[in-house]
Amino acid sequence: VVAGLIYIDLALRPVIMQLAEVRAQQMALDVIVKSVNQQAEVKSSSDFIRVDKDAQGRIVLVQADAVRINSFAVAVSASAQEALRDLSSQEIAIPLGQALGLYFLAAWGPSLKVKIIPAGEIWVSINDRFEPAGINQVRHALYLQLKTRVQVVVPQIGQDEVEVATDFPVAETIVVGDVPATYLNVPPLKIGN
Repeated sequence: VVAGLIYIDLALRPVIMQLAEVRAQQMALDVIVKSVNQQAEVKSSSDFIRVDKDAQGRIVLVQADAVRINSFAVAVSASAQEALRDLSSQEIAIPLGQALGLYFLAAWGPSLKVKIIPAGEIWVSINDRFEPAGINQVRHALYLQLKTRVQVVVPQIGQDEVEVATDFPVAETIVVGDVPATYLNVPPLKIGN
């Protein structure tokens, strides 16, 4: 009986920690995305990207407004940090049946309480990408990348830290150039073997 209990404990411990980590990541990501969406509701792409055109109406310059983007990133970071602090007062309950992996018992059994503790600050970085979007078209996308770590504590089982990261699109611009009279697509030649 003792050997059986030790075996069950050793078998369930990693499963319970993995379930707790996944739930903690989901909850932290949900809180971060909601706080970013609240900050983004009052903004539009034109708040972050300035587009200059020539006399014929063609785009000659696409420029990011670094001051506005940085202030938005700071507001997002503060809002997400506050939301994560509120998350630390919550507990997750994982039914023992779910930890056993038996679908018909997934909602049954005593629940194990899991506590989520923010383990650090939220790091926000600003990234932009230029991608081809067609013939003489370029897509410029501006993203905020948010990262943080949360600590997952399961009493009598252990604790672990998990990373939570997401990219949030801030602005996207399509720069359209003149369509050429001729378009030629030449595949690369293979020389040699």
